[in-house]
Amino acid sequence: MKRRICLGILALTLVFSIALFASPPTEAAFDVSAANETQLRAAVTQAGTTPATITLTADIELTSSLVILFDADITFRSSDTTMFSLIATRDMDVIELLRGSSVVIENIGITRTSGTRGTGVRLRNAALTMNDGLISNHTDSGVSFFEGTFTMNGGTISNNTAISSGGGVSGSIAGYGITMNGGTISDNSAPNGGGIWGSVVMNGGTITGNTATTDGGGVYGYITMHGGTISNNTATGIIIANNIQYGSGGGVHVHGDSIMTGGTINNNTAQNGGGVSVGVIVGSFTMQGGTIHNNTAENTGGGVHNMRFFTMEGGWIFDNIAPTDSDHYSISTGTFNNNIITPADGAIGSGPPTPEQLTVMPTASTVLVNGIETAFEAYLINNNNYFKLRDLAHALNGTDKQFEVGYDSATGVITMTSGVEYTALGGEMQIGDGTSKTATHNVDIDISRDGVPVDITAYLIAGNNFMRLRDVMQLLDIYVGYDEVTGNITIDTTRSYSE
Repeated sequence: MKRRICLGILALTLVFSIALFASPPTEAAFDVSAANETQLRAAVTQAGTTPATITLTADIELTSSLVILFDADITFRSSDTTMFSLIATRDMDVIELLRGSSVVIENIGITRTSGTRGTGVRLRNAALTMNDGLISNHTDSGVSFFEGTFTMNGGTISNNTAISSGGGVSGSIAGYGITMNGGTISDNSAPNGGGIWGSVVMNGGTITGNTATTDGGGVYGYITMHGGTISNNTATGIIIANNIQYGSGGGVHVHGDSIMTGGTINNNTAQNGGGVSVGVIVGSFTMQGGTIHNNTAENTGGGVHNMRFFTMEGGWIFDNIAPTDSDHYSISTGTFNNNIITPADGAIGSGPPTPEQLTVMPTASTVLVNGIETAFEAYLINNNNYFKLRDLAHALNGTDKQFEVGYDSATGVITMTSGVEYTALGGEMQIGDGTSKTATHNVDIDISRDGVPVDITAYLIAGNNFMRLRDVMQLLDIYVGYDEVTGNITIDTTRSYSE
């Protein structure tokens, strides 16, 4: 009897312990549709802080701002290939995000009826991600925030205006709140920053056709530019006492420490600094890569107009036009630190050199992937082996180092996504014909891994990009070795990369 009581107590204790220490149940994400304003507001309220997807099945006219509550996590999308819109019918912001909330836009429009005023999406210390869709026809910026983050992976922000700054996007000069990985910001206007006003990291995408009546046709603020294109923007200037004043930075007006490692700034127009202007009060511009070309200044500095600090460490400035000073750069005040390359190297005044072309032979080595002999089409270039990225992804499927390969047609960026199974497109692992080929150094290739630009040496052979094997293995932290005796190349995903 005592034993039964003890066993009963033990069982109760065990049940109590499990109940006490078990993880609390998590709220399941839900998906709900909305065809009108009443259904939409009910869906937002129902979501609370639970991750939710709200699917629009029709255009929805709003009579007041759609407020996204504190700490909400909502994705808005259209029900099919048709893009449905949220439409403001009064003077108001279409969507307002409160503190801690997060919204993702997938193939929806955010616009307003003619004659109404306001912002498309206003962030109040919140996060907005735009993967696709359209934000257009707003009079107080397409997207506006002082605290928060805006990430643009795709879609279009166009035909918006602002009374003060940031016709397309008005952010914060205080910190990097804007990240542009893709998409297009076009045909917006404002006194400062026709396309963007604020601090931006640009990895891809296009900023084009925007206008500023004072400074920064494309961008006004801090910029870290790794890729993408800023083109055909204008800083017109304004007439004061019969003289045109301001009008600096057709592409970019730098107002803070900025750097350019890649991308293109071209075909922009301004009074001063057709491509880039560096402000007199604050700002510095360091150019390490990319191109600034075919820009025009009505006065000085067709390519770059510097009034503070400009350091050129790489890249090319060429085919710019200005009637006074240098076509390519001008120094009104401040300093020009050309401390690595000189105009004689072709960095200023001429474009990038003709890409290197070589005659190359197939790699003779046997390749072992985790001990299994695997046949690749590969070539030996300057004593390094070059492989197709998709072949490597295919061969690494099912390992801890597997990765997906994609291509962003809007930005021209080859994407690598870690830990995701590779999706075969057909044609992987085909073997070449064993003959020599012409290889052209592809200096324009753009590659990102998990959204971050990476540097991989590549050659174009017979229409395919071949990547330096050691660059890819180092990026993935995979051991690659060469046996001098057997001539074998070893790829081992269980070991870390080493030189």
